[in-house]
Amino acid sequence: MACDPLRLGVGKLLNDTKLSHFTVRCGTREWAAHKLVLCVQSEYFDCAIHGDFKESRENLIELHEDDPEIVSYMMQWLYANYYRISGRPRTSSLYPDIHVRVYELADKYLLHELKDLASRTIAMPDESLR
Repeated sequence: MACDPLRLGVGKLLNDTKLSHFTVRCGTREWAAHKLVLCVQSEYFDCAIHGDFKESRENLIELHEDDPEIVSYMMQWLYANYYRISGRPRTSSLYPDIHVRVYELADKYLLHELKDLASRTIAMPDESLR
C-alpha cells in the first residue's frame, strides 16, 4: 500500500525540535509537538492551544492523569496514523487492555479516528495497527 507523501513527512516531525513549537508532557516523558498536527485532529487540543489557558501561553500541555505509555501511542498515531504496541507479546492478557486504554484516551481528547481504530482492534489485536 502506497503511503501519502504528506503523511510520511508529518510522521518524521514527531520529536523534531527544529520545527516544533509545543510540548506534550506526561509523567517524565515529553514529546516535541506541532500545534497544527494537534489542533487539526483534536478539538480538545485546539481549544487548549488557542484558548486563554496556561497551555497556550506556555506552549506546553501536561497530561497529569494519563499513562505515558498510552500517551506515546496517541502521539504516534497523531503523526503516523497508526500505533504499534511493542515490548508485549500478543498473547499477553494486557494486550487487549492497551487498546481499551487507547480508546479511552482518544475519547478524552476527542480523537475520533483514533477512537475508531482502537475500537476495531480491541477484539482482534495486531502487532501493527493501520
